[in-house]
Amino acid sequence: MVDRLITSVPPPNAPGIYGIISSAGPMVGPSGVGIVAIVGKASFGPLGTAVQLGSPAAVQSTYGAASAVDRTDTTSTMANLAREAAMGGAIGYVCARVGGTGAAPAALLGGLMDDASSVVGNLTASYPGVFGNQLFAQVRMVPGTTTQKELVIYQGTVIVQDNRFATGAGVTDEAALLAAATVGAPYAVFTKTSVGSGKLGTLAKAPFTGGLDPSSVAASDYSNAFALLSTYPWATLCTDSENTAVFSAIQSYVDTETLWGRFRTGCVAEPTSIPIATRYSDAANLNAALIRYQGTGFTFPNGDGTFRADEGYLASAVEAGILSTLTPGQSMTWRVIPGATGLVVGNPAYDEPTAITNGMGYFKYSSTLGIRTGAGISTLVDWGRTPVWATQLNSGWRYLQHVATAFGLIEDIGDTWEGMVANPNPSLRPPNTPAGRAALVAAANGIAKQYTDNNWIQGGDVIVDPTHPSVGNTAYFTFENLVVALSAERLVLALPFGTP
Repeated sequence: MVDRLITSVPPPNAPGIYGIISSAGPMVGPSGVGIVAIVGKASFGPLGTAVQLGSPAAVQSTYGAASAVDRTDTTSTMANLAREAAMGGAIGYVCARVGGTGAAPAALLGGLMDDASSVVGNLTASYPGVFGNQLFAQVRMVPGTTTQKELVIYQGTVIVQDNRFATGAGVTDEAALLAAATVGAPYAVFTKTSVGSGKLGTLAKAPFTGGLDPSSVAASDYSNAFALLSTYPWATLCTDSENTAVFSAIQSYVDTETLWGRFRTGCVAEPTSIPIATRYSDAANLNAALIRYQGTGFTFPNGDGTFRADEGYLASAVEAGILSTLTPGQSMTWRVIPGATGLVVGNPAYDEPTAITNGMGYFKYSSTLGIRTGAGISTLVDWGRTPVWATQLNSGWRYLQHVATAFGLIEDIGDTWEGMVANPNPSLRPPNTPAGRAALVAAANGIAKQYTDNNWIQGGDVIVDPTHPSVGNTAYFTFENLVVALSAERLVLALPFGTP
């Protein structure tokens, strides 16, 4: 791995592998290809922590069903984000629920009582949100035994949690046993307040009440959620926000992550109800090589005979799935959206050259491919404005294929070098001598040759940097003649038909 990108030398004092991004140089790759970080609102699920999950079903189980299959209700969106990202190719998720203010967990009104009708503790939903109001609790003897009781939690009529604890003549504090049994439980947790008689009373099925979702969510709440993601492997971030203030927060976060060696990309989108001129402007204002902006959408069947418009945050999640899977040599241009049935472009529709000039992604129709992505570009339109993680960029960085290839190149070299300098046998670690540096150069050029052989780069060789002499434990290397190979995507065929 590469420990950090730097914009000047010497590097930090700590041992490590450092990268410098210049106009022709590569960039570090993300760990976690195919993993999408999703940040959104939910009516249940953990707050203040990130959760790794492996499927849309697991996301829905953890955070509850979406409040609407489309964008008509965005109270709870995590399940939608996961579903859409999977359509784009995501294979896993790192999830963070947005907080905000005013959230409260549902609870059993009056608490749990002992067999003398004295309250001995409180039973609350595991997480804040209105989903908890769908829960019911029951305390009963376990059928067929006289030595066990159980707390049964229902969502409607479906049992979702069952915690058993001992009862009988020798048990003197059933409340403590139930509290221990529900530690970390997924739907409801019991907190003991007193011993009481030592025996819990039976409880007929009783509802939870009082669960509240956050009453307001600000851009800063998204930034707080982003901070929870940093220690996890993922490639691309998307959210349920269509607020440009959150877009800027995403850009800042992704840039900072990249600066510190955690190498990411992000996807954002606005719906077609936003005027097309505003969408052009909002895309161009981001001006970021690592951010994809989508300004259109597509229609997609819901499976019940109805169709939804996948635009706005839904479209950004689809594209996050696609972008998260890009590997060296792969382009985001002409990526098919299987199952999509039509375009959502707004009125007036976008103009393709103007969209590209402004860094706005778009979908288009092909008679052979169906609904597909258009130009595989980021929002970078002014490469003279350098991000914090680079000394200089060129126009190639606006193509996401360039980013993916450059990501992979330096990551692969970094991984190879790390294996050499951290060899478990210290005697095999390359010394900072001409011979040691030559071994590092040879290993790096082995990776570069693989990229050349696969037509991911046109050429390039790693050499010892002649402008920065190696000293102490610091050695400098650079690429010369490094050129990323882009796919042939703008094809011109002249047809000089003659006169018969």
